[in-house]
Amino acid sequence: LEDICRFLLDHRTLSSRCKRLRHEIKDHVIEYFPVLAACRDTAADVGRGNTIASEQRRTGIRDMVMANAKRAAESVRVLEEVFKLLGGRGSIKAIRYRIYIIEKDILRLV
Repeated sequence: LEDICRFLLDHRTLSSRCKRLRHEIKDHVIEYFPVLAACRDTAADVGRGNTIASEQRRTGIRDMVMANAKRAAESVRVLEEVFKLLGGRGSIKAIRYRIYIIEKDILRLV
């Protein structure tokens, strides 16, 4: 979303909002990076070649924005669930709702 706002829409404010969100997410998960990296086994990943037809096509910028916003929101939702297991970090939920708002703001422009 950030690059869409920056390079396709040339929209400084939306690009900055996306960048801030990206860094906030990073700040929430950075302490887990070493564990996550150690758990990743790309060669044996059962989902590696698992694609569906709708992932392979986009009809335009609007479709690309919606797909990327959905992926970002789903990712943050997964982090919410993982953090529940780890005992907290409720503020990440607010990030998901900010993604929904940014998506609407971008869609108004495309």
